Amino acid sequence: MKIKTNDPLWIEGYSPVDVSIHLYSENKQYEATVQMAREIPQNYSIALTINDIAELKKGLQEEIDRVASYCLPNGRSTYFREALALLAERGKAAFNRIFNEEKLKKNIRVLLKKNATIQIISKDFFLPWELLYDGPLGDKVSTEFFWGMRYIISRLIILKGGCCPGASRSPVIQASHRPRVGLASCDNLEGVAKNEIPAFKDFLKQRQIHLKILPSLNANRRDEELKSFAEFLCQNLQIFHMACHAYAETYPSESYFHIADEFPIKIYDFQAREFELTYNPLVILNACRTDVTSPLYTSDWIREFLERGARGVLATEFHVPDEFAATFITAFYNQLLAGKPIGKSLLQIRRLFWKNHHNPLGLGYALYSSPDIRIKK
Repeated sequence: MKIKTNDPLWIEGYSPVDVSIHLYSENKQYEATVQMAREIPQNYSIALTINDIAELKKGLQEEIDRVASYCLPNGRSTYFREALALLAERGKAAFNRIFNEEKLKKNIRVLLKKNATIQIISKDFFLPWELLYDGPLGDKVSTEFFWGMRYIISRLIILKGGCCPGASRSPVIQASHRPRVGLASCDNLEGVAKNEIPAFKDFLKQRQIHLKILPSLNANRRDEELKSFAEFLCQNLQIFHMACHAYAETYPSESYFHIADEFPIKIYDFQAREFELTYNPLVILNACRTDVTSPLYTSDWIREFLERGARGVLATEFHVPDEFAATFITAFYNQLLAGKPIGKSLLQIRRLFWKNHHNPLGLGYALYSSPDIRIKK
């Protein structure tokens, strides 16, 4: 479905993006419309099929998983640099395959200055865009050339009924004193129990948030507990945060979360029971691989939350290490609760973790919302 150039790129209240990239299928291959601010859009052909996209996505995820396995709690393995170099190679290959026309590649490099804001608009073209790489390879690999370290990247998914229902809401979350946060967690995760839950309780103690915690759910009373979960989602929440196990199955609708006392919630539970996010919260999925599972399917956590009213979703593209997930997201909340826009917060935290810890795993977090979402007290 080609996105018309007169479709709104800037919803009222949002800052214009520097570069907008519309990706749509045409004759079983993809084309792109690239637009800078309010300039005339340029159309390009991308010689990739949906299966090519699935392959690129899988390869990038495998390499960031490899890097994650060498980022140990007490430092980095001796194989870390090699793994980072392989990730850069994958990222460079993906960049060259997507922007295959020399004119397109040249224009992208001209348009994308450091700190630029990029909006990716697509119905079924999903990649870990933060992992694209356009720099030297081998021993000269530098993290500054990964897109996620250079640019603020956001995604807009075209759903069956058009754009996301919550996307029309203002990016400013109005909190009279402090935002209302709902937390669904799995206490069996060590990083969640020791770091993430205490961090939220500290935010509560410091009067930075209102906090509602989902009670334990009993798997033996599944039907009743799913109703309780639905009622929790319908509360007047401005942020809904999940810190739990996530499992990706061969058939995406079978994928599930383990929350509370290892209570499973599957994607098809959302579809069968038609859960609703009544107050359009920002949803943060701090669990392994909660992004769009595959462009070959239409069932995934991102679309389920967006179709049910989420203002936006922050998800992960890789098997995020438990301890890192808790530490990274706490630093992220410190930025967000200080009133900084979500896109800028992510970029700054990624750079900070690389500068202070030589840890690039912030590249594995993907934003499906306006980069301007922020909290105003």
